[in-house]
Amino acid sequence: MESDRKCSPLNLANLAWAFASAGWHGEMSTRRVGLRDPKFFQWIAESAVAMSPQFTSQNCSNLVWSFATLRIGHQDLFEAMSVQ
Repeated sequence: MESDRKCSPLNLANLAWAFASAGWHGEMSTRRVGLRDPKFFQWIAESAVAMSPQFTSQNCSNLVWSFATLRIGHQDLFEAMSVQ
């Protein structure tokens, strides 16, 4: 992803939540339709870590749920969200 693009904490959490929800609740398989794009989720995680002090508890919850639901691990993200 391009590094000059910025999203708010709410936008990042909502993006991740939408992709996880589409794979979890819909008829689509996350593996089949590519909803687990590693570069996309790496960008979300890195962006979220950089702005983690701005995250609300709801943003943290939605973001971590999304990564867990899609079974995507990112240690730095989980550590950053755990202190919020």
